[in-house]
Order: sequence, then C-alpha cells, then structure tokens
Amino acid sequence: MTYAAKAAALDAGVAVRGLLDCGFGPFIGVPCSHLGPIVSWCERREPGLYVTANNEGEAVAIAAGAQLAGRSPVVMLQNSGLGNAVNPLTSLCSTLRIPVLLIVSWRGSPGRRDEPQHELMGRITVPLLELMEVEHELIETDPERFAAQARRLAARLRDHSLPAALVVPPGALGEDEPEEPERGGLARRSEVIAAVVGPLPDDVVVVATTGKTARELAAWRDRSANLYVVGSMGCASSIALGIATASEGPGVVVLDGDGAALMRLEALVSMGAARASRRCSVVLDNDAC
Repeated sequence: MTYAAKAAALDAGVAVRGLLDCGFGPFIGVPCSHLGPIVSWCERREPGLYVTANNEGEAVAIAAGAQLAGRSPVVMLQNSGLGNAVNPLTSLCSTLRIPVLLIVSWRGSPGRRDEPQHELMGRITVPLLELMEVEHELIETDPERFAAQARRLAARLRDHSLPAALVVPPGALGEDEPEEPERGGLARRSEVIAAVVGPLPDDVVVVATTGKTARELAAWRDRSANLYVVGSMGCASSIALGIATASEGPGVVVLDGDGAALMRLEALVSMGAARASRRCSVVLDNDAC
C-alpha cells in the first residue's frame, strides 16, 4: 500500500455524513490529532455520536458491544494504538465474527518525517493489519469516491462479519491541533512542572510521560536524571515503579497526564500492591484526556 499526497483533504463533515448515510455509528475512539477533524465535528454537531475511550482495546470492546446491540460502530485510533487493540480484534471480533470499521491514522507512514516513536509502527502498520487479517484500504479524499468507498465497506462488513479498516495518512483529513481549554486562572502545565521539579535534588529520577509534558520538562530543566518516555503512552508510571523497586537510588518522581494515567489505570493498582517507597506520582489534569 502506497500513498500519494492528495491536492485537497476530505472535509470532516463529508466523511461523517458519508459514513452515517451508510448506517455507520456511533464513533468510538482514543484522541488523535490527525483524526481530530472528525472528533471536533461530532462534538460540535452531534455530541452523542462520539464516545471517548481510555485505550484502543477498550474502544474495540465498546464497539463490539454496540455491534451486538444492532449498531455499525466505527473505531478511531492512531496506528500506534493498534498494539493495544490486537487482542480484542483477534480474539474477540475475529472469533465471534463481529464486524467493526476501524479508522486508523497513519503516523510515520513511509516517506514522511515524523517523531522517532512512530517510525517502526509506521513501517509495520499495513503488515500488522494484514497479519490480523483485517482488510484495509487508504481513505479516499474525493467526496464522491469516499461515498462509494463507504458503501463498499458497509457491504464488506455485512457480507464477511469481520473488521475492516480505513487507513488515514497525514493530511488526508487536515490538521486539527485544538487549543487547551482555559482553566480559570489555574496553573499551566509548565508552571506545575517547574514547581515539582525545581526543588528536587539532581539525583532524583524524573520520569516524564510522552508528549508535551516530556518536551516542556526538557526545555525547562534538562538533566541526566530525567527519563523522557517517547511514545508508550500510559507506561511512565510502570517504568517508574520498576526503577523504584529495583534500585536503591534516591527516589523517583513521575510526571504523568490524565489521559495517559487513564490509558493504563491498572498501573496504579500495581503501585499500591508493591508499596514502593521513594516514589511519587504527579498527574497533570488539563481536562483534555
């Protein structure tokens, strides 16, 4: 599968309406900036149409339930989240023949510059779908061709009762980088990071979750005891727990996000069970998980 850049992106409203016209819905997913136009359209015009999940496996399971209840759900996820979705796609949807439509953003697609954590998954996105026997095709950005594509996918799901996927390269739906909501004068993330890390001794390990948290820590106080978790959303707390339980060092501080913490909520249970000392978790809540 190859992708040639299109002259124009598919309008999010055209995409949603085209899918709705074919009987698809609801839309269930994990936030992804490349699929943001669809999420934003749903939230503005049809708030009940989009359901936010905490991780991609959960999204597939919710969709499976919706399909069993008579709906034709759409799961929206970034390709990095395919790893989280492998088990429910293969052991649930394939075994019970539950057809769900995946819309998968293609970060790190071949020939495109992207962040390091997307490079490997970008290369194996299509082979992984093939390995899971999920039929897939690139999204059409021409409205008429997309409408025909949606009808074809609806028929495929109905006839084969197995998942199928639309792969969305960067720019196919346009960019959507929503601004963080106003927090009524509360501290910004960078200010909280400075307040937490500023007083720490130089040898205290600071594990920062992926994304802006890690980038802002690096910009404000880059130090040898910092660990910037690149990718692996939700794993920062578990990494810190491993360090705390396996090391006699001075301590570990986790800078986590609300969305990341929810994605791997079981990590909090592990922390409580381990009763690891010298470890502190700070969860940054920006109301945009």
